Amino acid sequence: MVLKRRINFIRKISLSLFIFSLLSLIGSLWLQNTISGFKFNKNFYDEKTNISGIFKKKINCSDNLEQCISNIDFSFFEFSKKLGNCFENEYKFYYIVDNKIFENRYHLFIDAISDDTILKTSKLKPQFINKDVEFVFKLTDKKNEKCIKNYKYYKLYAIFPYYYEFLYDLKQNSSLGAIEPINPFINGEASISNIVKRFPINLVFKSLLFISVILMYLYWKNYNYLFIKILNSRNNKFVFFGVASALFLFLHILFLGMEIDSKIFNLLRKLVIVFFILCEIIAQFLLTIKLFKNKKNLSYYCNSYIINTKLLFIIAIGTISSIVIFILLKFDLSSRVDYILEWNYFAALLFYYLLSALMWKKLTNNPTSA
Repeated sequence: MVLKRRINFIRKISLSLFIFSLLSLIGSLWLQNTISGFKFNKNFYDEKTNISGIFKKKINCSDNLEQCISNIDFSFFEFSKKLGNCFENEYKFYYIVDNKIFENRYHLFIDAISDDTILKTSKLKPQFINKDVEFVFKLTDKKNEKCIKNYKYYKLYAIFPYYYEFLYDLKQNSSLGAIEPINPFINGEASISNIVKRFPINLVFKSLLFISVILMYLYWKNYNYLFIKILNSRNNKFVFFGVASALFLFLHILFLGMEIDSKIFNLLRKLVIVFFILCEIIAQFLLTIKLFKNKKNLSYYCNSYIINTKLLFIIAIGTISSIVIFILLKFDLSSRVDYILEWNYFAALLFYYLLSALMWKKLTNNPTSA
C-alpha cells in the first residue's frame, strides 16, 4: 500500500509541478497584460455646476500665484473618486490672456518648458503680471476613450465596481516591464526577468515558483525512493542534479529583482540561472535514460509509450539547446529573437513534468509489498 500511495503521490506532484510552474509564466504575463491593457481612467467631474459644454473662470495669477502654480484646473473641479464619474466626452483646457490663447499653463511662467517643470518658486512672465487669466474648460464632441461609460464593460462595472477600481489602483502603483499588452512567445517584446521582477507581477511569479521549488524537491526525492523500492537501484545520480536544480531555482527567485551595484553579485545571478538550467537538463536526461533502460521492469507501473516519448522529448530538448547555444555564440541576434527563444524554451522544459504525470499508472493493487 505504501508503494501505491507513493506512485499516486508522484503523479500528483508531477502534475502540480507542471501547473504551478506554467502558471508562474502564463499568470505573470496575463497580469502584466491585464494591468497594462487597462485603459480606463479617472478624471475631472463637476456635480455642482453640471457642465454641459463649456466652463470659464477668470483668475489673477499675481494675486493667486500659488493656485496658478499648483494647477488652476484643480481649483475649479473635483477629481473623480470613481471610474464611473468620468466625462463621456473628451475635454480640453486652455487659457486666455489679452485675447491670446495658450493651450498649456507653462507658457505663463519663466523658464518652464512643460506643465511638469513648473516649480513652487516659478515666477510669472512679466507680460502676465497683474493680468486676468481666463481658464476655459471645454467638452468636445469626441468620445472619451478612457471613460468606462463608453464601453460594454460599464454594465459589468455597475455590478462589480470593486474589481475595476482595484485594477485602476493597482495600475497606479505598478512598475511594469511593458506599457502595452505583449506576446513575447511570438513577438519577443521583453525578457522574462524584465516582466516578472516588477511589482505586482513579482508577487505572482515568486509565490508560484517558490511552491514549484518545494514540489521539485519532492519530485526528485520521491523518484529516488521509487527506484530504490521497485528496481533496488540506490546509485541514482539524477536525484543529486534534480535537488541541485531546485536549490539554484530557489536562489534565482530569491535574487530576482534585487538591485545591487556589484559585478560579483551580477555574475553570481547569471551563474545561478546557468547552473539551474544545466542541472535540470542533466537530471531529466539521467532519469529518462534510467527509465528507458528499465522500462520492462517498470511496465506494471509505467506506460512504456510515455517513457519513449520522454526519451524523444529530452533528445529534442538537448538538440535544441545545443543549436540555440551555437546560434547565440555564432551570431549577434536581436534582443527580440533572444526573448522569443527564452520564453518558449522555459515553457517547453515544463512539459517534461506533464509527461511524468501521464507516465505513472494509477494502481489499484500492488504486485509486491513495500
